Amino acid sequence: MLLVVSELVVNVLQHPSRSPVAEVGMTVGAGQLVVSVADAEPQLPVLRPGAMGAGLQLVAELAAAYNGDVSAESAVDRDGKVVLVRFDIPS
Repeated sequence: MLLVVSELVVNVLQHPSRSPVAEVGMTVGAGQLVVSVADAEPQLPVLRPGAMGAGLQLVAELAAAYNGDVSAESAVDRDGKVVLVRFDIPS
C-alpha cells in the first residue's frame, strides 16, 4: 500500500497540476481495500497498457496482483479528479 500511495502522490507533484495538494483516502468493505488519491487537475490519466507512465504502470501491476484494478474519475464535489486503486483482500 505504501508504494501505491507513494507513486500516486508523486504523480500529483511531478505532473502539471492546478495545485500540488493531494487528498489520500483508504476504505475497506465488501472484501476490497480501495485507495483514493484526489487532486485539483481535471485531466484524467490515460489508463491503457503501454500508455501509462512507469509509476502508474507499477500501480496497475500491483493492483492486478491482488485481483484489483485502477480507475480515474472526475471529482464530484470540486474541480479535479480522483484515482482509485482497488485490491481484493485475501481471505
